[in-house]
Amino acid sequence: MVLHAVDGTKIAADVSKGRAWHREDLEKLLERLDEVLDEAELDVELFREHELGEYRLPDELQDVEKLREAVRGALKEMEEGGRVHLHPVDKQSRMMQCEGKKVFAYNAQAVVDGDSGLVVAQDVVNDEADNHQLTAMLDEVNEVVGEVAQCNVADGGYASGEELARAEERGYEVVVNLGETINPRGKGKEFHSSRFSHEAERDCVVCPRGEELKFERVKLDRRRGYEVRVYRCHNSRQCPMRTRCSRDKRGRTIEIGPYHGALMRQRLKQQDEGNRKALAKRKTTVEPVFGIIKHLRGFRRWTVRGLEGVKTQWSLVCTAYNLDKVYRRWVSETTVPV
Repeated sequence: MVLHAVDGTKIAADVSKGRAWHREDLEKLLERLDEVLDEAELDVELFREHELGEYRLPDELQDVEKLREAVRGALKEMEEGGRVHLHPVDKQSRMMQCEGKKVFAYNAQAVVDGDSGLVVAQDVVNDEADNHQLTAMLDEVNEVVGEVAQCNVADGGYASGEELARAEERGYEVVVNLGETINPRGKGKEFHSSRFSHEAERDCVVCPRGEELKFERVKLDRRRGYEVRVYRCHNSRQCPMRTRCSRDKRGRTIEIGPYHGALMRQRLKQQDEGNRKALAKRKTTVEPVFGIIKHLRGFRRWTVRGLEGVKTQWSLVCTAYNLDKVYRRWVSETTVPV
């Protein structure tokens, strides 16, 4: 309970990629079907105009009509679910990058204890990314074990200001690799947005040279789904560093979101050598578990379908892993009397 590592691995769904629905392909197919049926309807009108008797669509075109309705139904289902890919056999699976390929898969999560190497919590989600899983997995640890570890580490996939703020609210000590895009350390990054400090009381942002960026407006960050406050520099023309800071002729802007403070506190936390060492142990804590399960035990594909089914199977897989590890530990420590 000193150090826990959180991570996820993608495992292929029990479906054939060739039978999947892809919105772009279905839209093109629907256009072709519409053209065929429009021509058939035109023929019906011509027959009626020339009084050539009753006319009905031939059987093959009636099949086209049924196909068109099926395609429309599939597109509607994809639109309602906000998806561009959908598999009719396992509709809860999602297209993910899995072992170098884009396949339908599920995202298996695990929390591993740094001392014993045991899986202390596991779950499966169908989110393609890990950035909303951190606190949910630590909640799972809290429920299963009764408390969380003194330090919980995760890789850059879990770097979310919202999740960091939620972890703080719950009192979870977390160290998450923020990566170069959020926390750059290389040369030539002196004017990266992370170098600008937010002065909440004065409602301004201060640049590395001490210049103030004034509040300009509030806008919706559509990618993240929440509003951010925009601050702009109005002294850029006189600034000797303007070409190194921004190419915007109107002056550099900085966006401050509602979770900016949590990100700043996480940056400060990673200046501590002990936290950096803990973060470095992540790979040797959790990744070997996935390596053993997938490569040595050969579990690379679910044998059941649906989210509840794969959750149950992953729980069994992790339990088997733990039992094997406990047994090996017991055998190594058991002395046989002569």
